[in-house]
Amino acid sequence: MGDQPSIYSPEGEGASWVLDLAAIRMHEMSNLSVAPSRGDVSRAQARMSEYGQEVRRHVIDGDAFGQRVIRSFRQRAIASGARTEDVDRQVRDFREQLETRDAGTGSTSLGTFLAPQFWLDKFALYRSSAAPIVNAAMRAPLPTYGMTVDVPAITQGVGAVQQQGENTSASAGVSSSATYATAPVLTFTTGQWVSQQVLDRTGPGIAYDAWHAAQAARELTSAFDGAVAKAIIVGAQLVADNASSTFNVGTLYGDVANASQLVLNSPPPAIRPTHIFIPGGTGYGFMSQVNSTGQPIWSPLGNVRGGTQVGPTEGWSGYQIMGSDVYFDDNMGSPSAGYANIIVGAPADALLVMEADPIVDVYPEAGAISLTAWIDVREYAAFAILYPTGFAVVNGGFYKSAF
Repeated sequence: MGDQPSIYSPEGEGASWVLDLAAIRMHEMSNLSVAPSRGDVSRAQARMSEYGQEVRRHVIDGDAFGQRVIRSFRQRAIASGARTEDVDRQVRDFREQLETRDAGTGSTSLGTFLAPQFWLDKFALYRSSAAPIVNAAMRAPLPTYGMTVDVPAITQGVGAVQQQGENTSASAGVSSSATYATAPVLTFTTGQWVSQQVLDRTGPGIAYDAWHAAQAARELTSAFDGAVAKAIIVGAQLVADNASSTFNVGTLYGDVANASQLVLNSPPPAIRPTHIFIPGGTGYGFMSQVNSTGQPIWSPLGNVRGGTQVGPTEGWSGYQIMGSDVYFDDNMGSPSAGYANIIVGAPADALLVMEADPIVDVYPEAGAISLTAWIDVREYAAFAILYPTGFAVVNGGFYKSAF
């Protein structure tokens, strides 16, 4: 494809793939006398046809975007009910059709198959950094098949000893053991009603796609982060503090130290806490405490500022406790008693998250009254807490949600 920019990119025509798709779908429904055809449909079809040819070339070249197209085709085939043994054949047929048929044949429908790279890049940029717990975990692609993923986790080592002398037994006498952490595949979805006025009046440029990608990714990741946090809280080791003493940083330090040693000393060993996740209001409550001379009791790291609200450092507070970085995370929720949860753990060692490529689609309204279309974004994701003992939760009546 050379250096030629995609038609759906800032360097190309700068059109919106989402709005073009909505216009085409509405036009298709108008042929059935269900909804009116509005906007410059012919131009939308021409752009979608050109983009379809781009998609075809990507698949033929076998580059990263072409591989994403194949993954999406495979995922759609499975979702349609195709038998496992038929999916590979359908993928082969799909490839052969793209390689042998005329470039213009069916290119419009091929263009509607998958959101352009720009849209997905914007989604990935925000998706990967909008939730502190998910962002800190190990990552892997989500397998194509099944609604559960079994991830092996070694719970006991093979044992190692020093051989005491020549021809003496070197057996450690320990049998290694492993288990499977089952990760159910979850569906996260979000949508946006788009009015006919947006279809008619938005442009030029792709501001709509950039905004929708970022917003959808942010909301989906918040939901995913909340689900992960809830599971961690349910299965983690617990430090419950129901003391009625006056709110103070010293108690926080003591409870975090207790939680940290639980993580470090529980089997499997050698997992050291690296992160602390705390609701923003609770965290700022601790940070606001000062001594008798007005100096902060809990001080931030020198020459370090907190993370921005968007980006890889989102949630980073600029503070540490005993070597663990403190992140704000307001996706964790609170128990009904009204106190806050504080998660202490090592997500890079004990937590695995798996995500599939997002699916974007447009569903015009069946009626013609409000002239709207539903823009749907959904993503399949799974997570496995490989070592529940890699986390500890601090909560209790002492940790009120508001101060």
